[in-house]
Amino acid sequence: MKSVNLNKLNHISILRNIALICVVLGHAGCIYAGKWNFNVVNSDSKLLKYITDYIYSFHMPLFVFISGYVYNHSKETLYKYNSKRDFIIGKWKRLIIPYILTGIVFMIPLQTFFSVYEDKESFIVDKAIKYIIFAQRPGHLWYLLMLFNLFIIFTIIEKTLNRNNVVLNLVILEIISMVSIKLPNTYYISSAFSYLIYFYIGYILCRNIYRVKRTLINNRKKYLIANILLFNINYILINYIKVDGILSKLLILFLNSIIAIIAIICLFTYILKLTDNRYILNKILKNKNYKLISKHNFNIYLLHQPIMLSIISMMKTVDIMPEAFYLVLFLASLIISVLISTGIELFRYNLLKLRNGSLKQLNT
Repeated sequence: MKSVNLNKLNHISILRNIALICVVLGHAGCIYAGKWNFNVVNSDSKLLKYITDYIYSFHMPLFVFISGYVYNHSKETLYKYNSKRDFIIGKWKRLIIPYILTGIVFMIPLQTFFSVYEDKESFIVDKAIKYIIFAQRPGHLWYLLMLFNLFIIFTIIEKTLNRNNVVLNLVILEIISMVSIKLPNTYYISSAFSYLIYFYIGYILCRNIYRVKRTLINNRKKYLIANILLFNINYILINYIKVDGILSKLLILFLNSIIAIIAIICLFTYILKLTDNRYILNKILKNKNYKLISKHNFNIYLLHQPIMLSIISMMKTVDIMPEAFYLVLFLASLIISVLISTGIELFRYNLLKLRNGSLKQLNT
């Protein structure tokens, strides 16, 4: 999620920003899609439910796809990650430390103050241990735990996957994805197995990008049509026909996976086409809003949901048009996250400056 400045990965940086915007938009619509247990005065909006369900059909798989793509680029192009130990320690610092700090220092105190939690009597320390340390209710931070586990799993099976046929790997990973939902999801290990297929697609696509790029771009309209068609079929099956039975549920799971994969490939190919145009690419990369989101991408992800939930908790008794409240949630959580992130960076800068000044005084 953090914007990386790697050569020839402008398409991935753009895709990462799109993924982040989709996450914030998706969360802004959760109260209208029945995904969050919040009762607001005016929560009925079929349009926002449809938009939110569509975003949810691909936004987290898209993040995992990006991680797989960058992992392959870092390893096979930049020759990084030669030591598994150093790699895992690096990912611990990159994912688990922010998970713990954001959860304990920011998310739990803020959501406790604004009465987001149902258990209003338990202390912040109790919530921190239960929700974050034991990961019983980490909120949006679940993704960091899941991704850390996924990295470990992938490094274990990477050599085996590279020895096998790509199609065979995809079939096996799809089966694992469907079966894993029945496993205990302690520390989101089960989720890591279910998302492996998207990581692998990013990984293998990065390795073969120059061979398949033109084919992907030429078929981008077909991917778009297929994605829209399959999503609407699935949406009708889930919301209107209410299918039951094991086979029907397996079909829905399979459809969910295919819809996510096609949506990812579709977005990826349209961004590839876009970045082929140097003029448009330069316009995007020089855009102030784009640069701002790129700079604060990871922190926006970490901060936005507790801010959004706090706003909902404060305004849940206000009768406001769903579409207007949706925009308020999206813009407010995005802007406040950027402001807090900027404040954190200024604090770090001044702290470093103070430290360097103290060291200079000691040396003189």
